[in-house]
Amino acid sequence: MKRFLIVGTVSCLIFLSLPIILRAQQAPTLKIGSIDPEKVIMQSEKGKEAQKIFNDLKEKMKKDLAARQNELTKLKEALERQATAVTPEARAERERQYQAKLRDYQRAETDIKTEVSQKGAEFQDAILKDMIDIIRQVGETEKFSIIVPIDHVMYMSSSIDITDKVISIYNDRVKKKATAAPQK
Repeated sequence: MKRFLIVGTVSCLIFLSLPIILRAQQAPTLKIGSIDPEKVIMQSEKGKEAQKIFNDLKEKMKKDLAARQNELTKLKEALERQATAVTPEARAERERQYQAKLRDYQRAETDIKTEVSQKGAEFQDAILKDMIDIIRQVGETEKFSIIVPIDHVMYMSSSIDITDKVISIYNDRVKKKATAAPQK
């Protein structure tokens, strides 16, 4: 009798849990993808183009600063050479001129660093905006549940990395836009 009661109870439990087991088997699977935004920025055609423009801008600004610094150095050397040959009033005037040019240089240096930083951020923002559209497209077509940036992931399998696919789609999209644009 005891055995009959145990078998009956177990059978009832299995029978009652059957809908739960079937639902669990029918539940959608979680598909996760990952993306390396830095890699997209550095390796996509648009990213390489932006990096070249950005580096050219930085070089131009460095040359401008170097020329100003060279001018300041020459002015300082001339001041030191002529220190004993000129009147104290003339020396004070030249010292004021030097200080004014030094302040201009420092301001220009700060402005250039700010401008370079802003331009870099603008280039990245433009690429990231395009990249987000592509990531959404890949996510929808390949039925991803979630796509995460790898920046804050402690571990992930390389099999879920869609970065190269996004770069490829992005490069194709840029090429299509370039060929579709009227040439001047």
